[in-house]
Amino acid sequence: MVHLDDIDLEIIRQLWNGRASYSDVSKTLQVSTKTIGKRVKVMTDSSAADITCLIDPFKLHDHGAAFVGFRILPEYRKAALAIIDDLKGVIMAAIVTGKFDIMAIVSFNGAFTYDAFIEVEVCKIPGIKDMETFIAFGSQNFQLRYLLD
Repeated sequence: MVHLDDIDLEIIRQLWNGRASYSDVSKTLQVSTKTIGKRVKVMTDSSAADITCLIDPFKLHDHGAAFVGFRILPEYRKAALAIIDDLKGVIMAAIVTGKFDIMAIVSFNGAFTYDAFIEVEVCKIPGIKDMETFIAFGSQNFQLRYLLD
């Protein structure tokens, strides 16, 4: 587990928009560009942070996203989480508290529809007791990794 200090957190904030250079960040934080590079390398090598391009599915033609809650039999939770996390269209999945055992964010498009996710992917999950889907219709700042073909 990586401990992030105030400089690491500010580096993450500065790099959030994806356009800031290490040089710009180093000037803002008043540390060397080499320090920024080393700290980013530690965060990315440890998987504490990732540098990636994000999309807003509501601004792309024929794209969408949903939050899907799964109720899973207790003995299948860990196995189900691993499988859900690897399903086509799943951006992320996590064991959560509340009404559901696992929540996932799923993306879809014209070639891989929500129906295809239900019909082809969900049947791979062991121990499902119930599931509920919340289709997202819009957001002020909804950004996802793009995983679809």
